[in-house]
Amino acid sequence: MQSVKLNGLAHTFPGDLDIVLVSPTGVPVVLMSDVGGSTDVITTNLTLQDGAPGIPTTFPGTVPVDASGTYAPTNSGATDTYAAPGPGSITQATPTLSSFTGDPNGTWSLYIVDDAGGDIGSIDSWTLVFLGGQSFVYNVTPTTGLTGITSGTVSGSDIFTLAAAPTSDQTYTVTITNATTGCSS
Repeated sequence: MQSVKLNGLAHTFPGDLDIVLVSPTGVPVVLMSDVGGSTDVITTNLTLQDGAPGIPTTFPGTVPVDASGTYAPTNSGATDTYAAPGPGSITQATPTLSSFTGDPNGTWSLYIVDDAGGDIGSIDSWTLVFLGGQSFVYNVTPTTGLTGITSGTVSGSDIFTLAAAPTSDQTYTVTITNATTGCSS
């Protein structure tokens, strides 16, 4: 996986947020936890990518601030707990997207917890960005809540980006067929 994007993040105390992404193989990676401070963030678009600087303990600026930018997954706290249906307790001092290995096909789950309460927030959508590598044809179903192209061909180093913003819980299926071998997953 190349990056994860959190689009339109808003929260009145981002330091209370614990956000984890869980792969189809069950691998959890903390995207952000106990960082960002107490300054309200609005319309913030975060790109999480290995090798970028970590999310600051406090986003700079006065209330409210747009803290958009590219950051490494960052966990400033100790153990974070994501109640069911979340992955439970997770301790990751240095989370990385490179922890995601194996088959990327299946259900990806994003869990967000406000671990202190008393504040409000929202997220417009989230996006997973994968490197293509080989030539393949993809098709996404259903299309409800998806933005952008839901079928097409990706080859070489092209990037296939799928953005979802459903209004309720939704499971998406991405069918990928290798253009050379005809194998599907």
